Amino acid sequence: MLEIVRLDSKLHDRKGFDCGVPVLNEFIKKQAGSSAKRSLTNTYVLVDTDNPTEIVGFITLTFGECIAPDTGQLKNYSYPVPAVKLCRMAIAKSFQGQRLGEQLLVDVILRTAGTAGVDAIAPVVGLFVDAKKEAVDFYLQYGFIPVRSGDESLLYLPIQNCIDMANV
Repeated sequence: MLEIVRLDSKLHDRKGFDCGVPVLNEFIKKQAGSSAKRSLTNTYVLVDTDNPTEIVGFITLTFGECIAPDTGQLKNYSYPVPAVKLCRMAIAKSFQGQRLGEQLLVDVILRTAGTAGVDAIAPVVGLFVDAKKEAVDFYLQYGFIPVRSGDESLLYLPIQNCIDMANV
């Protein structure tokens, strides 16, 4: 059974991970643990409970400020807005093509929805991602929209959309 858990540098085999993208491989191998220790990001790994040391995929999240979307209630808002940011997402080459990226993205959306509500320590306007050109369509199919008209590299999913998806 697959599950998503926080990266444990002592348990998970980061050195064995290969998604085919050198910068993502290097991040999980050399930076993810120290970034978490410094309270900069949290990395979550997708693992099979029958082989919990092998990383099937991972996501890295942080809170941050992003430029305000030029649509909706934030149109003409000229200050940075608080956001959850999906910094990195990768699936190991041996597991690609099985829709596991979708499973990771849904988990991120649910985690983002969990930041909303009366008990939230601080608000966020949504989930942001700097999408690579080849990944834009993947995010668009889940309701992400460009932050700026004509620029599809920075996308976001409004917090209400995250909440709605969590309540389905």
